[in-house]
Amino acid sequence: MAGPLGYLWAGLTLLLALGHVGIIFVSELPEFLVAENIVLAAIYAAGAVMYLLRDSCTAALAAGLVAVFSAGRVSRSIVSPEGMLGELWLQHIPLLALDLAVGLLGVYLGCRC
Repeated sequence: MAGPLGYLWAGLTLLLALGHVGIIFVSELPEFLVAENIVLAAIYAAGAVMYLLRDSCTAALAAGLVAVFSAGRVSRSIVSPEGMLGELWLQHIPLLALDLAVGLLGVYLGCRC
C-alpha cells in the first residue's frame, strides 16, 4: 500500500494531469500542444491511478520519467538555448516546478521497490 509520499506523489500527479487538460480550455494553443497535453494528462492520470490501486512502482517510474522529460521541454519555454528568457517564462515556472516534483518523486518511488 502507498505511504504518505506515494499519496503526495499521486495527488501532485493528478493535479498535473488536470492542469494539462485545463490549460486547453483557457488558452489558445496550437493543435500539436493540445494533443501533447492530452497525451501527457492521460499518462499522468493512468500512472497515478495504477500506483494507488495496484501499488505499481513501474507506473510511478514511467510517469516520473515522462514528467522529467516534460520538464526539459518546459525549460526551453523559460530559457532559450541562446540564454534568453522566453516570452511566457514566468507563466511556465509553476509547470516546471510541478513537473520536477512529479518526476523526481515518481523516479524515487519507482526505484524504491
